Amino acid sequence: MNKRETVQAVSNGTGIATGTCVRILDSLEVVSMHEMENAGGITLFFDHIYRLADRLKRMREKQVEEETSALVRKVACLSETGTEETQRVLKALSDLLNHRLETSRSARFQYRIFVRLVDFFRHT
Repeated sequence: MNKRETVQAVSNGTGIATGTCVRILDSLEVVSMHEMENAGGITLFFDHIYRLADRLKRMREKQVEEETSALVRKVACLSETGTEETQRVLKALSDLLNHRLETSRSARFQYRIFVRLVDFFRHT
């Protein structure tokens, strides 16, 4: 799924305009890259990638609610959108990721490779 398809799916799922979804998702990318750049070394960098992927995968669970709300605030501020709107877009992205992992064999395979690669670098 490319960026245009992802934005359209998120927009359709939330009812939020595609332009706003693009701003929010681009801001998520910027915030994530900034956090990764400031992680402090390659091991911590991969730890951060692992936590971000895991956070998106588990976004519905209560245990990531506080961590997610901090992410939502940062992304909302950067994208100049409301926190509720940003939360809806990030939840839709999470739902989309979960759906792809449940229904696409290649997505599951790619995700497993990604997790193993990140895990390898986290522990070396």
